[in-house]
Amino acid sequence: MSKLNINLVLCHEIDKGTGALKGIHNQFKKGEKGVTFSLVMFISAIDQMERDLHLILLAGDGKQKALRKVTVEQGEKQASNDMHVNTFTDVGLETGLYEFRVFSTPISEEAVSMEALAKEGTLESLVKLKIV
Repeated sequence: MSKLNINLVLCHEIDKGTGALKGIHNQFKKGEKGVTFSLVMFISAIDQMERDLHLILLAGDGKQKALRKVTVEQGEKQASNDMHVNTFTDVGLETGLYEFRVFSTPISEEAVSMEALAKEGTLESLVKLKIV
């Protein structure tokens, strides 16, 4: 049984010195150049299972885009606690609802298609985002 916990948090910015999250919420205003925000993945694994995590952005119209792949490597450690920051600056997202999803798969050097993620991946976490 997988013992993986992933928390996703959206915020305006992150203080690089302290790691403090500023402006935590799920609604962001689109400016002239686009929208800027950060998505933080807090990953806690208490098993020794190595896996790939895939960050996906799902738009309200059903279109999906793979954004990032993170490998969780356990080695001899019993637990892993990581914080991965994904900053999006002046992104050209249209107003509407979006959803970030994190899927896990066994470690692979090959690219994974969206169809394969839907069939073989495990949905580990999600967070909704609104652009106004």
